[in-house]
Amino acid sequence: MIALGPLLASWSLRSMQTMFNTPHHWIPATNPQRQEFEWFCEHFESQALVVISWPGCTVDDPRLKQFEVALLDPTRSHAARNKELFDRVVSGYSTMRQLTSDPIDLSRTEALSRLRGVLVGPDGSSSCAVVMFTEQGGYDRREAIERILNTAEKTCGLGREAFHLAGPPVDGVAIDRAGIDTMLRYAVPSALLSLLLCWRCL
Repeated sequence: MIALGPLLASWSLRSMQTMFNTPHHWIPATNPQRQEFEWFCEHFESQALVVISWPGCTVDDPRLKQFEVALLDPTRSHAARNKELFDRVVSGYSTMRQLTSDPIDLSRTEALSRLRGVLVGPDGSSSCAVVMFTEQGGYDRREAIERILNTAEKTCGLGREAFHLAGPPVDGVAIDRAGIDTMLRYAVPSALLSLLLCWRCL
């Protein structure tokens, strides 16, 4: 038993590093709502997307466009890997300009009205960027989120703590981290208690 201790510890650490939580996977695969959700994700947009914003981020903030370009810039050294992780990026800045130029050519008021509640906040000004992940990005979400934050730091000139992120991958990484922290906290006491109980029973 003692000889197997290091090996068991190694296996435990490896299993924690590969932990992957997706809330909709908690529902049985036979559940009609889960099947409908997965069918929709397969045929339309992936559920793996991250919304990112920061203080002063508005539909007129050019840093949104800079972030879009930097994340998927094919000329950068990280381009190949980013292409594997990210499908596309949309933002209030770019979408606003698409709606107000040819061939749609809406007025600014009409464009803001259409975007309010989607890429524009209720104040009619605050905005964000939405990063859609590929299937690979959904599985490598921790790396993908790290790349999003690194790109945002470089293009926006803000510290990491200034950014606000939301979306299923962000929730999943938080759940993974909480699960690993809990296991690390209770793994040793649980193992000791189990050994004591086994020793007493033997």
